[in-house]
Amino acid sequence: MHEDIKIHIPIIILDISLLMEAFLTLYNRVYGDIALSIGYILFIISVSLLVWRSVWILFLTGSLIGFIFEAIGVRTGFPFGGYEYLLFKESNIFGVPIPIIFTWGIYISIAYLAASYYTSRFRWVVAASLLVILDMAIDPIMVSLGVWRWNTHTFLEWFGIPYTNFIGWFIVTAISILIYDYWNRSVEPRYNNVLSVTPYLLLYPTLVILAPREVYLAILYSLIIALIFLTLTSVIKLYRRG
Repeated sequence: MHEDIKIHIPIIILDISLLMEAFLTLYNRVYGDIALSIGYILFIISVSLLVWRSVWILFLTGSLIGFIFEAIGVRTGFPFGGYEYLLFKESNIFGVPIPIIFTWGIYISIAYLAASYYTSRFRWVVAASLLVILDMAIDPIMVSLGVWRWNTHTFLEWFGIPYTNFIGWFIVTAISILIYDYWNRSVEPRYNNVLSVTPYLLLYPTLVILAPREVYLAILYSLIIALIFLTLTSVIKLYRRG
């Protein structure tokens, strides 16, 4: 099978699952979560068989590092700031909701996939920046929905979210990817097609559906910043090629 086709199949599977998540979330959020979970599992299986053998290691690394920092965070406030979860009281490990643990792995692998289109040496920077930008939409939504609550207030906030939270997101993502890249010395394919960026962008439709009206601007600003960042990163990539 042609290399490009092998790369495209898993990404298309993931894209379809993200679109299904958004569509089903219109009716029931649980159905949307199930669609994403099934689609992500199919993505992991197909991409590991076809082109990216160690993707599951990145998923587990991201989930583990995310869990460790969350477990520290809910007790000490480091590095995100002081916060507490209001939901998932009966489905958590050391105070960290189980769905949150796996969400870290999913988000980090999707950001890694997007970043790999632009660079290999600095993809930890690109991926971490992309997730910080994405969380500029996620966090205001989840606070508005009562999933968690911030007890820290800083001089610089984004729709009521302390700036320390975004530093925490950058740290967790960067450490996860640096650990993965350090231990994963095998040669993995470069994702040289812009299609690898689409799963990241397709995370936004579900956020729009979930969001209360009062945080629509947060999503809009986040998406605009993401598009500007991706455009600038594309320009840098073209400049380095030239």
